[in-house]
Amino acid sequence: MDYDNGFILQKTVDWSLLNDGMTIPVSVCSLFRAWDESILTHGQSKDIRILIDGEFYDAKLKNQNFVQSNWAGHKDVIQIRYSRQSALAVKLRAVFQESYAYLFAQKQALGKSKRQIPLPDDLQEYIRLYLTSSPDVLCMECCR
Repeated sequence: MDYDNGFILQKTVDWSLLNDGMTIPVSVCSLFRAWDESILTHGQSKDIRILIDGEFYDAKLKNQNFVQSNWAGHKDVIQIRYSRQSALAVKLRAVFQESYAYLFAQKQALGKSKRQIPLPDDLQEYIRLYLTSSPDVLCMECCR
């Protein structure tokens, strides 16, 4: 499986990435279309696997099913989704323990607030995402 030239994005670690998934920026959605055209059908999703450190983790690649008439002209929203209890979320929280501990403490302090919490500069960690030659597999590199 070749992914050397498949780099598509780098994303800073945040609460969502460590628990639920991530949204693919509209600016790189055309790369996903070239990789697998089927995912760009509004409201569709498919099972994928994420390769991290030689191990595969289950996730979903999803084109969100929002009511297009309510959001005229809005582009499709493509996301990688997984549950908080999934092996992928557990792996990411283990790799990014320091970020998770910081974000968890901040969430506890804020209560039910849904405010986005940025990591301080000295804690900045990120993932790099790569397309592979397989239409069901993405490679994720965890970077500190």
